Amino acid sequence: LLPGLARTDRWAERGQRVLSAQVLRQFHADGGTYEQSTAYHLFTLDVVLGCALLLRGQGVVLPNTVAARIRAAARFAGTIARPDGTIPILGDDDSGRFHRWGNQPAVRELCSLAALMLDDPELAVAAGDTSTAALWLTGSDAAARLKALALSHRGPVSSRSFRRTGLHVLRSSGLHAAVWSRDPSPPAMLAHGHSDHNSIDVWCCGDHVLRDPGTGIYVGDTALRNLLRATEAHSTLAIDGLEISPFDSGDLFFMPPSTRGRRVEWSQSHHHQSVTTTHDGFRHLRSRPLHLRCVAFNVATDELIVWDEVGGMTQDLSYRLVQGWWHWGAEPSDA
Repeated sequence: LLPGLARTDRWAERGQRVLSAQVLRQFHADGGTYEQSTAYHLFTLDVVLGCALLLRGQGVVLPNTVAARIRAAARFAGTIARPDGTIPILGDDDSGRFHRWGNQPAVRELCSLAALMLDDPELAVAAGDTSTAALWLTGSDAAARLKALALSHRGPVSSRSFRRTGLHVLRSSGLHAAVWSRDPSPPAMLAHGHSDHNSIDVWCCGDHVLRDPGTGIYVGDTALRNLLRATEAHSTLAIDGLEISPFDSGDLFFMPPSTRGRRVEWSQSHHHQSVTTTHDGFRHLRSRPLHLRCVAFNVATDELIVWDEVGGMTQDLSYRLVQGWWHWGAEPSDA
């Protein structure tokens, strides 16, 4: 028995070291994941929370830096969650799950687990009344603990900007707008990103107004795979029909980190929220045209305004074709 216990302790210590290293590698300081995909963010967080709970059962206490990074990743997940429990599918999505305890929204299940593990009121609010996974993994008092945590939270649901990752969310009780201008600077996964800088996904009052199609198939239909990661599949602008982030259609799992998005401006108050983003995807063209997108939300009137501006860095008398792609409706379609 004693050699067995000693072996368990050694494996628990090793597990803590491995998990800590992976958490700090997988998630940026702002909470976003290096996978450059919202769906893979949830999958990665799912694995991390499962491993952290297993280690906790062995008496392992995670370092403060690791616990803080998990908290940031969970809050990122809570922010991308729409009021109906869905999330904008930005980048690839293979529907991977580590735990599946019921039919409740995955993002809310993960927020409930993280809320109880970290005693976090904000995450308890994001979990809503979802507690199936927490009941299985933390005990029969999970629902009561989640409710108590949520009641201790102060302040309304707030918008949030994840500058390092490149995701900016404007939201209220009836609206959720995600502006995506990702930054693939290392560390970054080069397989799951799309040519989608400055794209926007909007949910309002129960309806998907603008929706990113994501990618649910990789190798079965190569033409579809390339179409869904191309610029025209996302609600953004293209210049002269060029890809924002050029890629090799023959390489289905590589998106070159050639285009970097950045936040130009962010403001938030009780009455007004706005973000302005840009990217350098057209810097190789003459005059180095720049696409600026400003998304502004009037909280009082629930009015969302998208303002696009394309300008050149130097004088250029030539003409350019500017295409604005808008993908309306609940599901991607030919229309």
